[in-house]
Amino acid sequence: MEDSTAAWIAPFAPIGALGDVMAVFHQRGAIEELSDAEIAVFAASLTQVVSYFADNGLSSFNLSFFPEQPAEKSGRHRLTARLLPRFYLNNSLHVSDASYLQLLLQEAFCMRFPETLAAQMRPALQNR
Repeated sequence: MEDSTAAWIAPFAPIGALGDVMAVFHQRGAIEELSDAEIAVFAASLTQVVSYFADNGLSSFNLSFFPEQPAEKSGRHRLTARLLPRFYLNNSLHVSDASYLQLLLQEAFCMRFPETLAAQMRPALQNR
């Protein structure tokens, strides 16, 4: 799908477990370059994409924008937005598959310090 603001594509190498959709903006490198009219067109297209997923039983999403670096301003980078549908691993607990930090920003996080894990595991491994 293509509108006057962006081309919408399904990336060849999706990040999400259920695929994802990317908007590549025409001639724009950063969000602040978008006019109010372009934002309105983007919002309308985004609504269509989300409606498609909703019609297929998906109602949770992550959306991230990837702008040109402020110091760069080369004109070679195009502003992109990536939308990932999400699903619950446990519907009663509302635990989703992963977070936007992990998927879209490639920021891994850990709930436990490795030193703590090693100290707790050490006795169990020494008894083998």
